[in-house]
Amino acid sequence: MDMDFDMVHDVIDIEKVPAPTEGIHVYGMWLEGCKWDPINRALGESDPKVLYSRCIMMWFKPIIKS
Repeated sequence: MDMDFDMVHDVIDIEKVPAPTEGIHVYGMWLEGCKWDPINRALGESDPKVLYSRCIMMWFKPIIKS
């Protein structure tokens, strides 16, 4: 088994996000030395003198290898 992931965008209220049918949503992780860029939807350079930034919600999905 392997894991794939997607970033969950445009979340306003974490408590109201429905549970995925497969996998798990993860929230509360921190990024070190970079930040999430919501415009480009990719990792970007961190702000000056900021080492850690909060990561947006991620959806980890199981993948069965054949």
